[in-house]
Amino acid sequence: MTKLPTPARGWIPWIALGAFAFAQRARLDEDPKPALWQLLESSAEAKGFRADFDAVPAHLAAMVAVSKAPLGGLALTRVSRALSQPWTVPAIALELRDGLAAPVEPKGAAELVPVIDAVTRWLDLEPAPAAADAVPNPDFDALWRRICAPEVVEQALLEMLSEYLAACHGALDRLTPALGYDELVLLREGFPDWCEAFFRTHDPKAELTPTESALSERYRTLCSKVDRARLLATTRAVVRLAEPAFLATLAKRIARTPRSKGKVDGFSGDVVAVAGDGVECRVVLLGPGKTTITGFAALVIDLGGDDTWKRAAVVEGPEALAQVVIDLNGDDSYESAGFGPAYAVGGVALLVDVRGKDRYESQRLGQAASSLGSAVLLDLEGDDSYSAEDFAQGYSFGGVGLLLDRAGDDSYEAW
Repeated sequence: MTKLPTPARGWIPWIALGAFAFAQRARLDEDPKPALWQLLESSAEAKGFRADFDAVPAHLAAMVAVSKAPLGGLALTRVSRALSQPWTVPAIALELRDGLAAPVEPKGAAELVPVIDAVTRWLDLEPAPAAADAVPNPDFDALWRRICAPEVVEQALLEMLSEYLAACHGALDRLTPALGYDELVLLREGFPDWCEAFFRTHDPKAELTPTESALSERYRTLCSKVDRARLLATTRAVVRLAEPAFLATLAKRIARTPRSKGKVDGFSGDVVAVAGDGVECRVVLLGPGKTTITGFAALVIDLGGDDTWKRAAVVEGPEALAQVVIDLNGDDSYESAGFGPAYAVGGVALLVDVRGKDRYESQRLGQAASSLGSAVLLDLEGDDSYSAEDFAQGYSFGGVGLLLDRAGDDSYEAW
């Protein structure tokens, strides 16, 4: 068996040493080339093609250096390092995997805030406390403490949640101060066309029209004009609504909310109560009966029932930039004739389904898909099915797309 020397442990079989090197978690800046890569270099040297072997990472490093300038400094350091130093890929992959896997660990709590913190670091943005300072008002921590006070129940709790969603919307409304009117329209309306153009580039026989080529370049320039630090800080505030401690007591705190007599457009069935005067702060509470949802609100909480969601956590316009669905129970059907469920462009969408056998069906752009925004779909338990076309199931352009299913015998289909 081929062996390599190591100063600390003497001679170890190269397979075991390679596995250890691939799994270790030391800082990448301090890591030597792992033993397996050293073995490949030695093999290339012995076979007489070491120069060709070294030329590959050298070429990739040169490509990375050239590509950084057109991207306006948005090239991620970890991606650039992985391309120019391919021996670092396993450690980088472990960092990302472990950072995202925490909510679905069998013995862990389904906490999303640490996940967003990990994503923030991975995107070369400030850690959460510093990023949160970029949003001077409102004070999300103070608002959240008021929401979590156990004595706040029923309609009063809905009103506080309405205030919280309004604050999130206000913070997200300041994501794009550098965008002109035409660019804002492009951000909201141009992404589906960009997806189609990108899709067509993978057809060997297709040629982009001048209009499609221009659209592709124009949309790319938006990345450098969106305040992604603010986006991630506000995403962190939104995903607090999925905290296990909050969800564990939510049903009990709102179960006795007095029923209102008014109707809500887009909600047909068991509607219990509403809070908030505007779309950006509207909170709708649904009861344990069946409901069909085609309208939208900043926050929809469903106590149970086998519901049909035609629209669930979809941010596609500037009216409500933070939209959240919390479904506490029931075998639900999430369908979409357009975008979603869990779709965000220039905003934050969060869909949390606590329990039940659920069915998710999407066309293009759904099931945690975003453009310069954050879309998160968290399903905590139940045997679920996911079916989508493309640009779905954890897809993002310049933002965050997270599809997290904690438990159950699930199926996934997509183009």
